[in-house]
Amino acid sequence: MSGSAESKHPASTPYHEPSISVILIQSSFLLLLNVVNALLDRAVYCGLLGQVFVGVAWGTPGANWIGIRAEEVIVQLGYLGLLLLVYEGGLSTSLPSLKANLFLSSWVAMTGIVFPIGLSFVLRYSFEATPLQCFAAGAALSSTSLGTTFTVLSTSGLARSRLGVVLTSAAMMDDVIGLVMVQIISNLGQNSSSFDSKVVRRGGSISVDNRARNGT
Repeated sequence: MSGSAESKHPASTPYHEPSISVILIQSSFLLLLNVVNALLDRAVYCGLLGQVFVGVAWGTPGANWIGIRAEEVIVQLGYLGLLLLVYEGGLSTSLPSLKANLFLSSWVAMTGIVFPIGLSFVLRYSFEATPLQCFAAGAALSSTSLGTTFTVLSTSGLARSRLGVVLTSAAMMDDVIGLVMVQIISNLGQNSSSFDSKVVRRGGSISVDNRARNGT
């Protein structure tokens, strides 16, 4: 048993020299990420969008040049980078400005939630969708990306302005409510016949209670 365990888990990872094609692909990927980011940041303050397209082109949805193992590592590093972006955005946000614009931020966040869900139900009969499908589509559209918001605002120099504070706080509210709505949808399941306001309220209370118990 010990011999088989040692064969499955070697003491050290063997070194294999990468081929020239792998070196060229990965080096061009890193170089192009930085070049596209710098150019788009200067032009339209959205270098992150260009990096997303480069990742799509080099990764699995596109040419699949990077490889699945490298993609897994990049995803893990990207998640750490996202956490650092959100943390940096929270540190750079002015608390007095946040309190002063809390009412306006709440209205912006409410608009970002109510409008997508309402639009999904308005288009319900055009696509023959169920109420649960409409609610799920609206919930997916209402969620924002804090990392993208912080990146664009910091690049454009608007992070400490009133507009930046309002957008940042509204994005945080939208993301929190979006996570609750995702939990509601998972609690509802696939049975759209049981979809009504009471079920949504009950699912929301269960989600909030679970997150409070877990400390998240």
